[in-house]
Amino acid sequence: MLMLISFFIHKSFLIGIILFSIIIKNMNDSHSLSEKILSTPLIVYLGDISFSIYMNHLVIGIIMSNVFKDILFKGFYGHEFLNFAIVTLAVSIFTYHCIEKPARIYLRRKFC
Repeated sequence: MLMLISFFIHKSFLIGIILFSIIIKNMNDSHSLSEKILSTPLIVYLGDISFSIYMNHLVIGIIMSNVFKDILFKGFYGHEFLNFAIVTLAVSIFTYHCIEKPARIYLRRKFC
């Protein structure tokens, strides 16, 4: 059983390495599909707010697990995960525009 699990882990790891290598190789070509996808406004915006998403997702997960106790034992499935993702995205957009961006502007004015 352990060998079967390690086979799938190594297989998925290898697939990830191959796909990542293809994306990196295609980044040099300005007309590649991966460059077009990664430069869409939605993906660029998600990249801008990614630090807020990172900082907020654990706190929101803990709060939602405490509010909805059964999620703690079942895990995030279906609509619970969708609710978690929507709340995390909404809070992250708010914190990006109301905290992170103004703080960045203030600190640049003060120290640069």
